Amino acid sequence: MAEPLACEEASSWHLHASAVAWAGRGVLLLGPSGVGKSSLLARLLAAGAWLVADDLVKVTRRGGMVCAEAVSPAGLIELRGNGIFRLVNTERVRVSLCVELLPAGTERERLPERRTTTIADIAVPVLSLDAGDPAAVASILIALAACRAG
Repeated sequence: MAEPLACEEASSWHLHASAVAWAGRGVLLLGPSGVGKSSLLARLLAAGAWLVADDLVKVTRRGGMVCAEAVSPAGLIELRGNGIFRLVNTERVRVSLCVELLPAGTERERLPERRTTTIADIAVPVLSLDAGDPAAVASILIALAACRAG
């Protein structure tokens, strides 16, 4: 389990989202209800990510960064139709990437401009994906590991 970040809390908000940590970097999964956040979350966990929060995330500005943590008891995840499970988790992580999940079939530009979203007055890179895309997990891991060219 990764060590929680130790920094002064300034202000916080709750988001209907999910969050994972990969190699100490946080990913927020954002999108409307039913778009596939939980399914993508499960695939990221199966690929080796650590659970931060499922369904409701507390985001906090801490100095010059945005941190994510669970609102409800940490480590809980719902597997629809099977109940609530407790996993080993990371309590808090710095958000490095927001993944905007789009409904299946949404048209997207092939080479879009770089995008960011502002959370607590801090710009965070955005990756737009179809949650059901078989390459979604790989796309997220590449975005976390590499610098975008162009």
